[in-house]
Amino acid sequence: MPPTAVSNAVPVALRTVRENLVQWRRPLRQVAFREWYISCYCNEQQVRWIEKIQHMCDPLQPLLVRYFQLWSLTGEAEFYTLLIPTMIWLGTPLSGVKISSLLCVGQYVTGTMKDFFCCPRPPCPPLQLHGKRDTHDKEYGFPSTHSCHSGVFSFFLYCELVYVFPNHAFLCCLAAVYYFANVSFSRIYLGMHWIGDVIGGYVVAFLTIVFHIAFLDRWEAYILERTDTPWWAYVLVYVTLHLLSMAHATPRDPCPCYIDSLRFTGAIVGSTLGFWSFYSIYGTLAARPKPDHLFDVVFSFNFLLQWVVCITIVLASKELSSLTAGFVLKVVFKFVSGAYAARLPRPLQEPYLVMAKVIGLTTLGNERESQSNIPLTAHNSVRQHCSFNDGCLQDGKAATAACNRNTPSPRIDIEAAERQDGYLNSQQVWSLRTHRHWWLWDVHRRTVSYIVTGFVASFVCQVLLREGFGVGHELADHTAHYLRPLLPSPE
Repeated sequence: MPPTAVSNAVPVALRTVRENLVQWRRPLRQVAFREWYISCYCNEQQVRWIEKIQHMCDPLQPLLVRYFQLWSLTGEAEFYTLLIPTMIWLGTPLSGVKISSLLCVGQYVTGTMKDFFCCPRPPCPPLQLHGKRDTHDKEYGFPSTHSCHSGVFSFFLYCELVYVFPNHAFLCCLAAVYYFANVSFSRIYLGMHWIGDVIGGYVVAFLTIVFHIAFLDRWEAYILERTDTPWWAYVLVYVTLHLLSMAHATPRDPCPCYIDSLRFTGAIVGSTLGFWSFYSIYGTLAARPKPDHLFDVVFSFNFLLQWVVCITIVLASKELSSLTAGFVLKVVFKFVSGAYAARLPRPLQEPYLVMAKVIGLTTLGNERESQSNIPLTAHNSVRQHCSFNDGCLQDGKAATAACNRNTPSPRIDIEAAERQDGYLNSQQVWSLRTHRHWWLWDVHRRTVSYIVTGFVASFVCQVLLREGFGVGHELADHTAHYLRPLLPSPE
């Protein structure tokens, strides 16, 4: 008997009815790959394999769970928020740029694929979930972003270690493989991904590395080391950010992959602007020249003090800019969408709406006739839940109970319901919603926050290191940081 999909075979507890509805329902468009993938790699046999993995060392399970949770943390954005600025402040800015671009490409590709294919994560129960419940319930599974990040970071780690220890290439390879294996396996052991999800992440990581070696690696230093950046370069940066934000796939449910992709993209944009500014002033990409003995600097008291001060500034600016951008962008987006037409004098209304229409040409599917960006309200979301039969609700009473619990009250705020399509009044030209689920200002406050974070790490903190802590003043002339090949030399 061929394995059937888990959604048709695994009993679901009443408590997890809503979670499974979100994970197993079909995307709005027909995706043939999803049906094939679920039948082949999201079935009972796969569940049994993962169960065996989770129970292979039952007496040591509490210890193993903590062990793999720690490894899994190295794939989170917070880990790289601390690591990449540290690499810049240590005097290795191009290394920080390399890993940033690798991670950004990997995040964007895996995030878009997740939202396009809408493949579910493993059901918990019957599997044990030891990872983040919020991530498991809200994000799709294929391909695994963690396994992609572990792949590109392992490659980067190997290249950096070989550069530092050229006579121990084999040990460097073992260290990279050890990291790669632990992070990838943790996603299966913690119940966060199917085995096929992890393999899919490997493939994306491999293609990302090939793309970086073939194209990005040779251009990064050339792009950043510019004493006089032309005006069109800033325009190109904005256009690239705008196109990437529109090109990302629209998820069936409010999966946060879109926001995660914009965070990485925003950090790249901010750091690019910061490096341009710092290089134009100091003629180098880093305040600190690259040390001959890296570990002596890392474990010195002076660097520890500098790191604490700088990382505090980075984190504070990240949170403050997110808070401020939310208020500012809300007003800006309302203004450019034509929502304030009624507040203007009549002679100004027509040119104002023309301006809004012109700006609306740069938006994607936000015209008033389009329904692609209208999010699921509480009412129609539950209706689709209850009408869709993908095998995840075998008990009719459970389905009825779920619908009854989530059906909105007649006393729901009518004005709020009317605004779910992103239009605040009849004169507004284009919708203030993006990718069906989010207000524009709520999404792009995160983008702005990470742009500020990248800029502060690559410019503000480096100016503080140079002028406040006197880092790099011992050199009579500033040494430029030239790009060295990411792959180690054969010699």
